[in-house]
Amino acid sequence: MKVVAVTGGIASGKSEILKEASRFPRVKTVQADELAKKAYRPGTDEYNRIVELLGEGILDGTGGVDRDAVAEIIFASRTRRKQLEEIIHPFVRERMQEIISASRAEGVKVLIFEIPLLFQSPAVDESVFDEIVLVDVDEKTQLERLRRRDGISRSEASSRVEAQRLPDGAKNACDLVISTSGSLEETRESAEKLVERFLD
Repeated sequence: MKVVAVTGGIASGKSEILKEASRFPRVKTVQADELAKKAYRPGTDEYNRIVELLGEGILDGTGGVDRDAVAEIIFASRTRRKQLEEIIHPFVRERMQEIISASRAEGVKVLIFEIPLLFQSPAVDESVFDEIVLVDVDEKTQLERLRRRDGISRSEASSRVEAQRLPDGAKNACDLVISTSGSLEETRESAEKLVERFLD
């Protein structure tokens, strides 16, 4: 089984790559953000630590975590963001290891993880991946997509892009780079070629 990481900045087109890849038989795709959401479930140790870190103001009327309230705090404070990542990232790493083991047993041929903060997180073990793919987009397109997707101002979009900016040298650390600055159809074609390469 080939284990692949797909990474890139916010609103770069990673999810579209995964969506296209998931159409192939014996290809399994997983979003790290979806795994991270499980850490916010009431009753988990992670939930208790998150509420202790960010305060009860992040809770909705049912005791669940309001992710928008969390985003507002962590994008405004680098310190809080790092502290939250120290809770979430180890949790996600454990879930990923479980998925890798289960996928091997299921006969999956290509397992693709979408991991936005692959290079920013010390909790991610890059050695578990056979290939690392960077989804690259020009900043103007990225900002427009983010504003349209989340309904936020330009300054807020710029703040979020900056908060998740890839570190220097990230491109050189990747095995492949896919540009998604073009049309949606071009992005889908790139994703198709990518998966076909892994299935060969």
